Amino acid sequence: MVATRQKVVREYERAIVFRLGRLLPGKARGPGLFFFLPCLDTYHKVDLSLKTLEIPFHQVVTKDMVTLEIDAVCYYRLENASLLLTTVSSISSAIQLLVQTTTKFLLAHRAFSEVLLERKSISQEIKVALDAVAGCWGIKMERTEI
Repeated sequence: MVATRQKVVREYERAIVFRLGRLLPGKARGPGLFFFLPCLDTYHKVDLSLKTLEIPFHQVVTKDMVTLEIDAVCYYRLENASLLLTTVSSISSAIQLLVQTTTKFLLAHRAFSEVLLERKSISQEIKVALDAVAGCWGIKMERTEI
């Protein structure tokens, strides 16, 4: 007889089950009760609630050679827990570096006056650019503010 254990996953969480180190097929378990074999399976709970990440100040040089110090705030949600757990080891540092490089790239092609006047549209462009990359990791960017 094989002993099974049961765990409860809350509404805002999902459980990813690995059997002998391999991801079990199908979707993430939850919300509710799920069963696993304690000697063969390991599981990881992933929180799907909205998260915020404050990006520290970093320097950006605009098209007209003005040096700016810019910080940002990102709001993101984990969409695909299985994909996220198997592709990214450190979510916050990956998103932080992605936001920094994207803002540097987008602001390097604009003049200082454009940056001041078009902050909302620049934030929207950053969100769209981040969604394209972070979507491959199972992350949905909700909002980005600079």
